[in-house]
Amino acid sequence: MTLWINAQGEVENAAVDETELPGLFTRPAVEAFKRLRFRPGELGGRSVGSIMKIEVTYEDERALPLPSAGAVSG
Repeated sequence: MTLWINAQGEVENAAVDETELPGLFTRPAVEAFKRLRFRPGELGGRSVGSIMKIEVTYEDERALPLPSAGAVSG
């Protein structure tokens, strides 16, 4: 994900660079990052805008049911 952060530390834009996930996952992530605030970059003692690259990883923590010992597939 790429974030464009202005000199006030606000995210002006957020975009997914590449993903195999459907928009169901990417849209909420983009919207969440747009609401964040960062300490702005500095150059020569002045606040400046910056571009930040972030890797976002989704983990599905739901346990998959294990097949029972007597299960027959067919």
